[in-house]
Amino acid sequence: MHRFSATRSLPLALVLVAGCGKLPGLGKAGLSASPSTPTATSAPGGVSSGGAGAPVTPPPLPVATDKLGTFYATLTYADALKDKDAWEQFRDALSRDEITGAPNPDPALITTWNPDSPERNASIALQAATFRTWPAACAKEYDAWRAAEAEIAASNRAELDRLTREPNWYAAVAGLAALRIKVGGEFAATRFPAAQGTVGFRYEVAKAIAGYLRTSPHPLVPGAGGRLQVNDGLTQEAGAQPGRPFADDAFERDLFCTSVVDDGVRDLPGMWQSGDGLTRKALAWPAFLSDGHRREVAAKDAQLREAAAADLAWPAELTAPPVTRTTPPQYADDTKTGYFDRFEVLKIGKAIVVGSDEHWAFDYDCRNGTKIIGVDDDGDLRYEQKCKRGEHNYTIRLELTAEELPPGWTWKVGDRVSFYAAVTDDQAREKPRKDTGTDGKRTMTATLRHVVVE
Repeated sequence: MHRFSATRSLPLALVLVAGCGKLPGLGKAGLSASPSTPTATSAPGGVSSGGAGAPVTPPPLPVATDKLGTFYATLTYADALKDKDAWEQFRDALSRDEITGAPNPDPALITTWNPDSPERNASIALQAATFRTWPAACAKEYDAWRAAEAEIAASNRAELDRLTREPNWYAAVAGLAALRIKVGGEFAATRFPAAQGTVGFRYEVAKAIAGYLRTSPHPLVPGAGGRLQVNDGLTQEAGAQPGRPFADDAFERDLFCTSVVDDGVRDLPGMWQSGDGLTRKALAWPAFLSDGHRREVAAKDAQLREAAAADLAWPAELTAPPVTRTTPPQYADDTKTGYFDRFEVLKIGKAIVVGSDEHWAFDYDCRNGTKIIGVDDDGDLRYEQKCKRGEHNYTIRLELTAEELPPGWTWKVGDRVSFYAAVTDDQAREKPRKDTGTDGKRTMTATLRHVVVE
């Protein structure tokens, strides 16, 4: 079980261990991590700093009895990012006498405090203040993210429910595509990171899309250029991270803050982490900054996404060969679904008659005449050719039954329409012409499965 899963009340669960792994990264550019690792010690105040990373919160600060303790209580993570270093800030607020000899202001986090090293103590105190305040600030950002998620979900859920019940495939798919874009745009406007991908309500939208496509009799077929021809921009997002529903709040908060600890989120900067080895050894370093913890959180996230992957699976693509004047195509399944490219609407009735006509001429029985028209590269004379003209004529006539059409769609004689249809009958015949050409006709009946809206 994840170490934070049972501690819902802890904002990021500030885990205190002195014996953690190497520093994984720096929240402030220009600082280099020290390779040294803090040694396990017993921190004052009863907080174990050498355990296996059990979640604890540091006890409240003791009541300050000196000016340094009072000043320390005002410090936050933001002070660590100022242009002035820790010693300059302490000297601006306190006299040297007030700094020298002052007691440890935060025994729960500061494990080493040497009154004879005021400059070192200033750096240690500023890092400890960061540990106290940044996780709480990040927890507030997390709460704001979840509040924004809840607001977006509440304002769009009725539309999602309506679309999942929409009987017309074309209307549902167009609506779902528009809803996905709308929800994505609303989340982008919150300025929260997209690292979590399709989680929460965005996952619900993706799940609804996949479920609608899986249960619909409508085919999912590849269109021109290899893209999925499913109408109105509803395509699978290439390379998108698999989505998932929200897990328990403690894990989601942990994952959120672990993912932004280096680079920050919105107006919260990344956490400043000292690269100085002595400073690190003097502190109970939070375990959530360790590489091991990051791997643990990432592994659980991956497991949750894998468990939800089946709900996001689209139906298998249906390969539909183009229907042309040539011999009957090799259909991919028993429905004999084919693709008809830009067939002309010829007649409108109970069934729609569409067709394709091809005519081309050719020369045959060519002979040289007597008229010279030039000289070739070899110096031979070239004579005018006298040829007979032949023709190939090929027609396809398809009687099409259409049970579902896009809202507002009307057939118009003379229009050229591309569509997918399940062929129920296919009769082809050819006869030779006296001019050595061919007259061919193919008569078909089919049921419309998908019309391409251009």
